[in-house]
Amino acid sequence: MQIAAAGVLIGLARSNLRGLRSTRTTTWWLGGVMLCCPTVDAGGSLAGDSAPHDPVQQRLQHMLPGWWEPADLVLVLLLVSSLLLALVLLALPPATKFFSVSALAGSPSMR
Repeated sequence: MQIAAAGVLIGLARSNLRGLRSTRTTTWWLGGVMLCCPTVDAGGSLAGDSAPHDPVQQRLQHMLPGWWEPADLVLVLLLVSSLLLALVLLALPPATKFFSVSALAGSPSMR
């Protein structure tokens, strides 16, 4: 499932580079949903209530190495911060007008 989500995000990123308005809207919507899910999971890990009640889940958790849970938490926080950064960058106006040749030709520093 995570591989499919990564594929969708890569496709949206490529479409956002082209400046398609529909993909910007889709990225806003999907990014907001994706921000909620890992944040809830990380909040549960931070609160310490991540102990499973199912015996199979308990055995699986005891089989994981000790570094797995902190590493997972760091990855989730990295995911949340990168999604937040992407949404902030989508909220900003495009900088292509600022860096265009016509804008540079008319600037006082170029005269």
